[in-house]
Amino acid sequence: RARRAGRRRRARRGARRSWSCAGAASRISPPAPARRRAASTLATSLARRASAGRIPATTLAAATCSSFGPAAARALWTRQAARLASTSPSATRCPSSRRTMTTEANALRARGLAAAITAAAPGGSVSHHWQPPAKHDVDWLLRASRDRLAKLPNVVHVDDPKRLTVVGDVHGQLFDVLELLGSRGPPSSTNAFLFNGDLVDRGLFGAEITILLFALALADPHSVFINRGNHESRAMTQAYGFRNEVLFKYGAETYDLFQQAFDCLPLGTVVKHRDIRALVLHGGLFTDPSINLESLDGVDRVTEPTREGVVHDVLWSDPGRKPGRHINRARGAGLMFGPDVTQDFLTANNLDLIVRSHQVREAGYSIEHNGRLVTIFSAPHYCGGYNAGAVLTFDESDQRPSIEQFTAVEGAPGVAWLRQVYSHQREQLSKSRL
Repeated sequence: RARRAGRRRRARRGARRSWSCAGAASRISPPAPARRRAASTLATSLARRASAGRIPATTLAAATCSSFGPAAARALWTRQAARLASTSPSATRCPSSRRTMTTEANALRARGLAAAITAAAPGGSVSHHWQPPAKHDVDWLLRASRDRLAKLPNVVHVDDPKRLTVVGDVHGQLFDVLELLGSRGPPSSTNAFLFNGDLVDRGLFGAEITILLFALALADPHSVFINRGNHESRAMTQAYGFRNEVLFKYGAETYDLFQQAFDCLPLGTVVKHRDIRALVLHGGLFTDPSINLESLDGVDRVTEPTREGVVHDVLWSDPGRKPGRHINRARGAGLMFGPDVTQDFLTANNLDLIVRSHQVREAGYSIEHNGRLVTIFSAPHYCGGYNAGAVLTFDESDQRPSIEQFTAVEGAPGVAWLRQVYSHQREQLSKSRL
């Protein structure tokens, strides 16, 4: 008994001395004792080297995740972010926690959240022991993303990317997104992704997709770009499922933060690729023929879309075969614009191509208006259908953009898996409401 008591005392003293982010991770998901000691040693060593400036702070999350799991990577920021902030002259005030943090510390925490989401399907197989991100981490990410997105212009410009993949509607199909990122390589400044709206609704995992993309964009703003879609609004999310999804997973406060971040998303992106200038937006062109890129930049986009106006047209309009501008009777919203409208807009704005999403295509894409307009849809088997998904890629090695099709991931989990992995979150929400 004395020997056992002595071992317990020494273990407690050692735990206090080696307390670090790895210790916080072990509280979330306790590993075996030997693995816990290795995790603590590695995290402490990495933190000291980062504080001394010998390795970038953003390396911490990746190294920790690969060494002893995504739970530790998600928790890594808790003890080391404040240390990094205190040793950096560029410390800023974090609006959510009122704690001084640096840009590196924010990127570190965001990478941990991204690692937590991708752990849902490690190696392409579904994890039945996955731990979803905690509510306080998600709330912090949404506030930080809202503040960052609000500073962007209505139309973002991306010049001569080495590789940029345009992804259309994904509608909450997380495992198709993870498979897409896995097959094309992780996002980086040389392998960027542009998600063209409609991240949420219809599918079960709109919250996880949004968290993943916001985290990647916060960690490296040049690796992930996001345009707003018509489903990134309060009216659509209340009608098509995202509101109920977030209320089930995180509660009403987090849903409001999602909507505040959605309000700040840019309306479009101009991509310059060799001698081609392409405008990427979710829906289509405008009822008012005088609207151009310059006037589009002057629109107040940080609002809930109304039933008319420039923002409404950008999110809802569809191309048609008939020349001119017409009421979009099939959809009941937006404009139906013809090939002549597309050509006039491209000529007036020195553009060569319009890339948009917003409509299901059986092949995952369509080329219309004499090759000057391309529709990309990236949610295969949408709502139980048989359509393929597709992405469009601008690559510096190719003269023109290319289109690649893909199919849905087989065996993606459903409601039962969702209820299982979020059971702990549900218990915490119930206790907080009581």
